[in-house]
Amino acid sequence: MVVKYIMDNNGQMRVIEAMIACIILIFGIYVTSYFSNVFVIEGGGELREISDSIIRVIENQGLVKRVIQVIKNSSVLERERLKSELKSLVESLLPPETYYTLSISSGITSQSFISLTNIAEMNETSVEKISLQEVSTLSFPVTIVQYKESKLDVILIIDRSGSMNEKEPGDQRAKIYYAKEAAKAFVDYMNASRDRVGLVSFSDWATLDCELTSDFNLVKNKISNLVASGWTNMGDAVKKANDEFAAHNRTDAILVIVFLTDGLANRPCPHYPKHVYTTCPYAKSYVLNETQRAKSNGIVIYTIGLGANTQSFDEELLKEIQTNGYYYAPSGTKLKEIYEAIAKDLLSLTFSVDYDIITVTLTLVRPK
Repeated sequence: MVVKYIMDNNGQMRVIEAMIACIILIFGIYVTSYFSNVFVIEGGGELREISDSIIRVIENQGLVKRVIQVIKNSSVLERERLKSELKSLVESLLPPETYYTLSISSGITSQSFISLTNIAEMNETSVEKISLQEVSTLSFPVTIVQYKESKLDVILIIDRSGSMNEKEPGDQRAKIYYAKEAAKAFVDYMNASRDRVGLVSFSDWATLDCELTSDFNLVKNKISNLVASGWTNMGDAVKKANDEFAAHNRTDAILVIVFLTDGLANRPCPHYPKHVYTTCPYAKSYVLNETQRAKSNGIVIYTIGLGANTQSFDEELLKEIQTNGYYYAPSGTKLKEIYEAIAKDLLSLTFSVDYDIITVTLTLVRPK
């Protein structure tokens, strides 16, 4: 198999959550379809016709969806501007001496999105003359499907230890060449107007080769300049990524690490003799501690193991530290399709669906 994808409990939960979302969404569409011409109405006559007309104007102008989007995603000033616009519209459609209360709320959570009224403008004499039989209430279910696009902050961690200068069976070039080409192709999948990419590479020690930036040409130039030599200090690489996220974090972005290695964690290793072709327990503990730090900060981690001989790298470690997938590349030529698969998976994470069934209730009062 060219690519192996390991889904942990978090991945299973994502599937379950998606299934639940689909069920609720289908139910919402069914309810909307069923109730699209069914209203809960108290009272009748002229007020009923007026309520019906006003609700349909609000719906046809797309104001219900605008209310949900503005209330959930916009500033207080924009919310007040929309409330004023909606208030002016409703009152322009009312006949003289007619008072109202308008509310828009969630039928699922009961959250109130907006509430408007001019009842306070009614004088005391009019209040005393209200006939409850002239109150008309209209409830209108609507299903909202809202797509939200999130930003991505991605740090590519690339192994540049000495073994990356070697070729895998069937490859024409060294592993470091294919790693650099695949990483640059990955950058091209990102959106410079929304996303940022950074670069960390490691051998004996890790270096932050490029801070998080939307200058993708700069990132690709830094990738092209990588030279392989030395040992394998995975822990320091993840630490550098953690530190960069902490220094230049965007609270509205999804934080991501894409980690590539062809070797075993063998630096730093204070024990004697030095571990050369085996894992150093101290070095392994270092990378586990740093990846736990990343996970606690909500960072998404993908890992890639490179090499025909899976004993040449710690496959179990890569499975343990990932959050969203472990990928196996038996040769350098397979890296490009793996990075492409990760990029596409990330793009799917940037969109989320906000579903709800909205109830618009309009109560009209006319004093006699």
